Amino acid sequence: MSEEIKKEINLLKSKVLAVLDKYKFRRSNLFINCRTLNVRESDNSDYSCRTNSMSYNGNRDECIHEMFHLASNRNRLVDGICIRQSNGELFGTGLNEGITDMFASMAGSNKVCYPFERACVLAITDISGMHIMRDYFDNNGVSFFKRFNTSFVEFARELDKYNHMMREIDTLYRINGYKLDKVSKRKVNLIRENAGSQLGITYMALEDFLETLGFDYRQILDDRMSEFDVLDLFKALDINLDDYKTMEL
Repeated sequence: MSEEIKKEINLLKSKVLAVLDKYKFRRSNLFINCRTLNVRESDNSDYSCRTNSMSYNGNRDECIHEMFHLASNRNRLVDGICIRQSNGELFGTGLNEGITDMFASMAGSNKVCYPFERACVLAITDISGMHIMRDYFDNNGVSFFKRFNTSFVEFARELDKYNHMMREIDTLYRINGYKLDKVSKRKVNLIRENAGSQLGITYMALEDFLETLGFDYRQILDDRMSEFDVLDLFKALDINLDDYKTMEL
């Protein structure tokens, strides 16, 4: 790691630490992982919890996001609230990215990577309080999801599908050389063109799932979702978060 990159990582570390200290969240993961972090220069920013390594592209907004993944990595298997299921698949990735995005914004990032997922997390914290996010830095997804009812867990599962689908769409955009801003109509067209693929099937299933609740899926694709819209969605799903407002960890 060059001295320049090392200096930048230390700066990002201080920004993350300020958020952790503000809410009295676990700091040890940040210090331990930074001590052994392997950084490589790349065109993209990414973090691997298994190898504790980061792809660094010089974009501070994106790298702050990855530093929060690092700060939520305690067991070196999954980060944050993600849970590795018996079939090997991850559960909780959608909410996990939303939480990471929320904290990255608190640390000064001007880039929202996952707008719908973040809106969901903001709705949760508005109702239940920030303390409920302690499980993220404790790297304890089981504890986090035990706090909620079955409806919320099912919603989280659908959010995982949405998160995966949007990643696939973004990959298609990069392959086709499109810019990723103001692309909602093209996103829908790409999905329709791939209707017979897993991408198209996932989209249609999600669209049906939300339409039965009287919820406009295009609003999500337009990236105009807010935590207030998500509250209406939670009500339609009979997800009551008020029960968790005063819960102690």
